Amino acid sequence: MSVTERTLLCRDDQLAEGATLELECHGASVIALRHNGELHAYWNSCPHLSVPLNWGPNRFLDPSKQYLQCATHGALFELGDGRCISGPCQDDQLARLILERDGDHHYVVAGQPLPEQPSNLRREALDEIARQ
Repeated sequence: MSVTERTLLCRDDQLAEGATLELECHGASVIALRHNGELHAYWNSCPHLSVPLNWGPNRFLDPSKQYLQCATHGALFELGDGRCISGPCQDDQLARLILERDGDHHYVVAGQPLPEQPSNLRREALDEIARQ
């Protein structure tokens, strides 16, 4: 499946430099952040396990606030390009959304693939136990 139409992601005033937001696009979770004055957006899905990265609502950054960090296994991702620099998915990267700006609004460009449904590791473990 893919993003079927240009979709408003956010306004400029919603995201300060160094801040992160969890937003939604066509039912999928998106990480939005402003880094060096540029807005970046990634699907909220770790390339290692397809789990959401965030620690809690809008909490994606490591303690130094220099990297996105996966709450499940601690992988670190560059803010500007989503490349994993540490962890089990090293050298892989987050799936970036292509954005276009129109005035103070940022839109997700149509035609991009939607991410896989995120894994629910707890549910999977409980299902495995129930099958035994």
